[in-house]
Amino acid sequence: MRRPVFRSIKSKLFFIIAGTASGAVLAVAVVCYWQICSIYRQAYRADLLNQAAIVGANSQAALSFGIPEDARDILATLGHRPSIIGAAIFDNYGRRLAAFGALKKTSSLSGDFLKVRYDINRLGKALGHIELWDNMRPIAVFKARAVISLALVSVLLILICVLIAGKLCQAITRPAMELTALTARIADDGDYDLRAVVGADDEIGRLARSFNKMLDTIAARSERLRTSERRFRLLVEQGVDAFFLHDMNGRFVDVNQQACLSLGYSREELLNMTVADVEVDADGRKAGEKIWGRPDPGQSLMFEGRHRRRDGSTFPVEVRLGTFEDGERHYIMGLARDISERMNALKDKHTLELQIQQAQKMEAIGTLAGGIAHDFNNILTAIMGYSELALLEVDKNTSLHGHLQQIKQAGKRAVGLVRQILTFSRRQYQEVSPLQISLIVKEALKLLRASIPTTIDIRQDIQTEAMVLADPTQIHQVMMNICTNAYYAMADSGGTLTVSLKEVDYNRPVNDAGEEVPPGRYVVLTISDTGPGMNRETKGRIFEPYFTTKEKGKGTGLGLAVVHGIIEAYHGRIGVYSEPGHGTTFNIYLPALNAAHRIREQNNNVEVELLTQQAERVAFVDDEEAIRDLAVQFLTQAGYRVTAFTNGREAWEAMKADIGVWDLLITDLTMPEMAGNQLAILVKGVRPDLPVIICSGNNAVINGRHGEEIMYAHKPLSRRKFLALTAQALKKTGPGLGNKNISS
Repeated sequence: MRRPVFRSIKSKLFFIIAGTASGAVLAVAVVCYWQICSIYRQAYRADLLNQAAIVGANSQAALSFGIPEDARDILATLGHRPSIIGAAIFDNYGRRLAAFGALKKTSSLSGDFLKVRYDINRLGKALGHIELWDNMRPIAVFKARAVISLALVSVLLILICVLIAGKLCQAITRPAMELTALTARIADDGDYDLRAVVGADDEIGRLARSFNKMLDTIAARSERLRTSERRFRLLVEQGVDAFFLHDMNGRFVDVNQQACLSLGYSREELLNMTVADVEVDADGRKAGEKIWGRPDPGQSLMFEGRHRRRDGSTFPVEVRLGTFEDGERHYIMGLARDISERMNALKDKHTLELQIQQAQKMEAIGTLAGGIAHDFNNILTAIMGYSELALLEVDKNTSLHGHLQQIKQAGKRAVGLVRQILTFSRRQYQEVSPLQISLIVKEALKLLRASIPTTIDIRQDIQTEAMVLADPTQIHQVMMNICTNAYYAMADSGGTLTVSLKEVDYNRPVNDAGEEVPPGRYVVLTISDTGPGMNRETKGRIFEPYFTTKEKGKGTGLGLAVVHGIIEAYHGRIGVYSEPGHGTTFNIYLPALNAAHRIREQNNNVEVELLTQQAERVAFVDDEEAIRDLAVQFLTQAGYRVTAFTNGREAWEAMKADIGVWDLLITDLTMPEMAGNQLAILVKGVRPDLPVIICSGNNAVINGRHGEEIMYAHKPLSRRKFLALTAQALKKTGPGLGNKNISS
């Protein structure tokens, strides 16, 4: 009995190889046919488009000027291609300008044709388009030829495949059986060190090499796994965050080196500990326990907590938790980052915001103070001026004279109050002069000794008689404000008040309790008490206006704010040391005055006569009626001829008519219609040599740029000061008169 043909491996392999190869040849032939025809068709279409582009380029002029004859002549050139059966040129509005071939009789053709369209543009502007119709006869011819060629090639290749299949059956059968036997042996023995014998460099040889490579891969897999584990361990150990892996009972299974460093434990110690040993907040432990109960346990969870070091100290951390599953066992992975620096940065940011708010508050108060001072100083000018006039007319032995003196003294106290407000708002011009500060300190200490109880011991250490450029009244005010605060701090328990004065010379910047002192020579006034001291928050607010720790009714909160404004105005610095239970120390640095500066200031202090001998003509300008009347009386009694004006525009209209008759202009700064500085500019433009005095009620520092004849006065002015200033301006006495500021 004959065996079936397809039972042998060789026969099966022959028919499989021959059939597969033949099918592949036919499939390749079909694909090649389709691909070649497609490429040819695309190339054919591209050639038609190129032809259309050439015709379109030549038709630009015909389209631009609408000449059908030229368009038809250009289309006639398509006659060299028999396959083109029709063509037409259309303008930009779709109207046919010319046609060729079959399109002469109809607007379009039907059937199996290839139609191409090309838009005609010139300089980016659309002129129209051209349409070409082709019968595709060359394509049909090409397809027929391609079919014949591919059929012949396919038959030849199939014959070759049959011959090759017979040879392959003989070459593959024996090595395949040998490889099958080796595979069975490896499967039975599990010896992965066995290798197949590689014969010739053919498919069977490659199969043997691939089989051997597979065995090499299996042998190397364990090594790669070990390498991967070492790499993962290295990444974990070198991470900047602390890594923890613990089970559902909170016992640590694995930690990295950063965790050991941040907590102060060794790895072995941590592996014997639990989360509760290092986590301060219970919320953190509960978050770890509940993470597996979330709807999506694969999602990480982040929260902030605190960790406890080995020494018992704690620090803030940002913790990110994730889940890890190993078979049926659940673990929690955690990354903890120390956020101490971030928290400190947030505190510093908060401190800076408070400082900015304080600066804005000071600026707002300063603006308000300037506006109040303008009106209040005008009122004080009238009160003090008329009281001085009344004192000149009243007998000194009468009670009325005493009453008027009290009015005048009250006005002076009001002036001092305005100066305090403007001092801490930094809008007060300081009338400074060389001052031996040690004399003021000693005088203030005598006054303090007589006013504070003996339970407070006062000690002084005056080591220098150096001079500073300052106002003695304000230095006295600084001493009294700080020492009075020290007295209140020690009022209940007593203590020691120490005041020292010394001279220092720094050749580099010095930091005093956070206050940077620039290089230079300074007179240092130090005031210390042994009171309860201040905490950090209170210390940071002591220079705020209206901030006080005293009981209601015992303090306004302006004292240290005024002190700060005075010292800042003198380009000085204040360093404050204070801790709860260790008292408070103020170090006040004032620039020391050199000898040359002292002599120059003394030479500028020149006495002037109050009464005129020449009856000069004075123009006085102010919008306040009471001040105008007062100034007129002051000047008239002194022998001047005075004309008063209510505003700058009225004064300018009167003065420009005959500017030469005027000897002096005295004007207020802030007035309606025309301000005093604007009036001064107009007057100086016509007569540069005319002396000008500008008065200001808000004591703002005026930037005078109109020559050396301009002087600036700050209200309120006493009668003597006002007349002295007038005489000084007219006589031009004393060097350095220009832009000089004078106040009462």
